[in-house]
Amino acid sequence: MRSGTMSRKNRLGVRVTILDCIITYQKPTLCNEKSCLGSLMAIPGRGDVPRNPEEVLSDAKDFLGQYFASIRRANTVAHEARWKTVQEEVVKTGTYQLTTTELVFGAKLAWRNASRCIGRIQWSKLQVSSNKTM
Repeated sequence: MRSGTMSRKNRLGVRVTILDCIITYQKPTLCNEKSCLGSLMAIPGRGDVPRNPEEVLSDAKDFLGQYFASIRRANTVAHEARWKTVQEEVVKTGTYQLTTTELVFGAKLAWRNASRCIGRIQWSKLQVSSNKTM
């Protein structure tokens, strides 16, 4: 049985497999046996040098996949159109702008995944106000 998969029997005795998606998206932390650096915002290797477009596109594809899956619109025309727009913007500028709903989803996702935050149980109740111009 792989990490993140649980198996149990339901009321009728049928074996049911449950997959926890959070574990499958886990990334290694900077912690070791002597110190925990999980709360650091200055991630080593993420300095003043811009990320290359391939890395931006890879992370954008992953993020958009999670976003559209969360709103039950994965692999739809809207998903494909947004992915095409993001690709064009990254090729042109090296980055892309999040839509307001993507920004809200990303903020909630970051809070949910912040393992050291004691208040993260409230992640779904987060309300985001943005002064970003679209």
